Amino acid sequence: MNEPKRADSYRLSEGEKKCEWKDSANEKMANSGTLVINKEDHTMGNLIRMQLLRDKQVKFAGYIHPHPLIHRIELRVQTLDRALSTPMQALENALSDLNQEFTGLKARFQQEVRRVQAEQADREYR
Repeated sequence: MNEPKRADSYRLSEGEKKCEWKDSANEKMANSGTLVINKEDHTMGNLIRMQLLRDKQVKFAGYIHPHPLIHRIELRVQTLDRALSTPMQALENALSDLNQEFTGLKARFQQEVRRVQAEQADREYR
């Protein structure tokens, strides 16, 4: 069949890197860079893009998902002033902020699960 294997959409091939950074100093966009992330789609691309746009030093953040059968996103970042924040620093800050946000979300979720379980256990013993 011509149907691609489902695992090809999330499993890295041998020798394939998860991420690759391309500094775009020589291109038309000054103070920019591109992060290529393999085996990801719009979910990851939009999440990182939105977090980058919260940074006041980020002038532009966007991504493309070249084709539905190509499991890769290309995330472009441009900062206002390389002396204040490089595109790589902005990306690192965005990923760190997302990590903290998800850690807090996980803790609140687990706390709520424990509360509901305790509430249900309390009802069973009545």
